[in-house]
Amino acid sequence: MVSMKEIFENFVSKRYKPFSRKPFTSQSFAVIIYGYLFLLGLMIVCRWAGNQDNLFDTQTNIFLDIQVKGILTVVVLASVGLFLFKLPQLKKFAVVIAYGCGMGYPFFIAAFFTCITDNPIKYATYGGLLIILGWLLGIFIHLFLVITSIKQNSMNIRDVYADYYVNILGIIAISSMIYGFTFDSDFFIQVGIMTILTAMLVVGTFNFPRILPYWRGEEDKPEVSMYGKSLSMMKRGKKND
Repeated sequence: MVSMKEIFENFVSKRYKPFSRKPFTSQSFAVIIYGYLFLLGLMIVCRWAGNQDNLFDTQTNIFLDIQVKGILTVVVLASVGLFLFKLPQLKKFAVVIAYGCGMGYPFFIAAFFTCITDNPIKYATYGGLLIILGWLLGIFIHLFLVITSIKQNSMNIRDVYADYYVNILGIIAISSMIYGFTFDSDFFIQVGIMTILTAMLVVGTFNFPRILPYWRGEEDKPEVSMYGKSLSMMKRGKKND
């Protein structure tokens, strides 16, 4: 019987382990804030251009208003997270905010791209469900690979097949978008976009371990180069002499 602790300790594949161990910094919050502000700017420009050419109806404009308010809320939340991150005792809450804002980004992108359709709310609803279901399927498949690897006492299966699902999603996305743009089909274009965003969400899940050290109370230790260690040893040797 494989324990949850074993699954959790071996969840991240070899390819993503370096990313899963990176500590958060103030730059992490800045990237999130700038990313959302960029999307907000793009949304405002597209809305202005769309209304100039009478491409957006009332429903689309209302939906865009909701998205703008949502993005501004996330920007404020991320800014609060940046402030909390500077307080040692509140860092653990700040990193959860950062991770949550990052994982929410694909959903905002999905909602934005549905505005090019004739029924954005419908496509956003179905698109969001597609992303969530695709993400859950990816996690279950990865869990199966992890459990199988643990039972065989080798992580080769996990590391070899971990990216297959994401790669398949990429192939489906590209094929759908090519077909959609070729035959002017909003449905296939949206499927392609949602599939890409699903892949992003699956990969983003492997960054979850980044928040754990802050909740375990493990302080970040500065990396010391071998050269620095050698100098320290030489200095200690001279003092002893």
